[in-house]
Amino acid sequence: MATKKGSKKKSRFGEVVQADVPLGRSGKHHALVTELLHDLNELKPGMALKVAIADLGTSKAKIRSALLRVSKATKAPIATSSDAKYLYIWKTLDGKPIKP
Repeated sequence: MATKKGSKKKSRFGEVVQADVPLGRSGKHHALVTELLHDLNELKPGMALKVAIADLGTSKAKIRSALLRVSKATKAPIATSSDAKYLYIWKTLDGKPIKP
């Protein structure tokens, strides 16, 4: 069906002010990863975080993956290791802060 000249076709999509558009993606593990990175930035050089896997609320693989994505995006390398009970996290280069 043709529209009349000068009339607008109603959009099927909503509108929002651009300033109200959320920037970035906060995934499921955002809060935990932010807390881990904060604690990591507070560590003295040569120290590592020791996080109980039982306290993570998810698998260590998912948290490790989320941490390494942030590390890569911010170009602030971290390393992780784990054993049966703990996940260990430390900064690998010059102690530069990591922003989530």
